[in-house]
Amino acid sequence: MIRHGATHTHVARMFGCSRLTTTRLMTRYRQTGRTQDRPRSGRPLATNPAVDRYLRTLHLRNRFLTVTSSAATALGHRISRRTVSRRLLQHGIRAYRPYRGVALRRQHRPRQWDRVLFTDGSTS
Repeated sequence: MIRHGATHTHVARMFGCSRLTTTRLMTRYRQTGRTQDRPRSGRPLATNPAVDRYLRTLHLRNRFLTVTSSAATALGHRISRRTVSRRLLQHGIRAYRPYRGVALRRQHRPRQWDRVLFTDGSTS
């Protein structure tokens, strides 16, 4: 579009990005002949966005699935359970522990049941 006379601002509005993005993209195209990102240093991510979506739907369908088991078996290759936890946290899915309640023993029982008031919450 820019080659045919459109301004960087117009192209940026069409694609919903900033003008600086289109300018940098054109500069990269002029320098390298392609628009792909340059290689970066650092370890590549263990998952991609498609795998992240798969993990999300997997855990939404089965709420009792543990992060450890999905990390070991869901993808066909092993990834860290912390990685799975982080990806699920990005989608707003947290792990919860079941509440067991207080373990009541014989000494916790009231000695006199007439001192205990049972109510259903009504005012009458």
